[in-house]
Amino acid sequence: MKLFLLRKLLTALPSLAGVILLSFFLIHLVPGDPVDFVLGEQADARDKTALRHELGLDAAVSDQLLTYLTQLARLDLGRSVHSKQNVFIEIRRGFAATAELSLAALALAILWGLPLGVWAATHPYSWRDKMGAGLALVGMSVPGVFLGPALVYVFAMRLDWLPVSERGGIEHLLLPALSLALPLGAVILRMTRAAMLEVIFEDYIRTARAKGLSELRVFFRHALRNALSPIVTIVGLQLGALLTGTVVTETIFDWPGFGTLLFSAIQRRDYPMVQACILFVACIYVLVNGLTDLAYAWADPKARA
Repeated sequence: MKLFLLRKLLTALPSLAGVILLSFFLIHLVPGDPVDFVLGEQADARDKTALRHELGLDAAVSDQLLTYLTQLARLDLGRSVHSKQNVFIEIRRGFAATAELSLAALALAILWGLPLGVWAATHPYSWRDKMGAGLALVGMSVPGVFLGPALVYVFAMRLDWLPVSERGGIEHLLLPALSLALPLGAVILRMTRAAMLEVIFEDYIRTARAKGLSELRVFFRHALRNALSPIVTIVGLQLGALLTGTVVTETIFDWPGFGTLLFSAIQRRDYPMVQACILFVACIYVLVNGLTDLAYAWADPKARA
């Protein structure tokens, strides 16, 4: 296991180095001056020159890159051009909100997608299977830009059951988590059904039935356990996507998460914030993919070997 983790780390280092260099050069190629966003286009030229010097933007690009790499070596992500606050503190605050939303959405998605996927696969090509396939198709087809406002209209405006915006208690979390969980659960449902159909006709399933085990135990203990590998993979990939920012959902529900933070930083040409956010996204993907591989090895003894 130590060798496995070391190999994963060594594989990730070139990818992270590439992300650091690519994000630095791309953000400098994007049109727009961060000084104009801070002071306004009508500001005095001397004030702009002074701020540009203070931020180091008047230096050559190679010198700016060297300064950036030196700061990274000291684990210093810099300060936001817009808010003047430490970038790491703002990212930590935004990521905490996104992690709360993502984990709640993933739990809801598994809660409805996994059992329905097993239920559909236990009666292949029957009305139950077709209904499960239909739910999966509808769930994956509805875009978040429509689903979020639809939930707001029904549960907040018409029924007045739940609040619409901002981060708070569980009542604030439910609607945005549900808008993410419905399409994600549809993906899990479809993957679970497909994985279960590959194993339910195997010899060990017939042997388990011949021993007199109940259908519930046969499907959930024997079939599902052997079908977990692709399900774990898709859940890990979806979790990585959720943790790195769900801009549409966070914007609709005014959720102060990581996606909103990155989108605002790009709009303001906040170089330190954008670079730190992109590096953070890469690190999250590396971490989630590593954990997914570990979970895959746990679910499949052949992969462990």
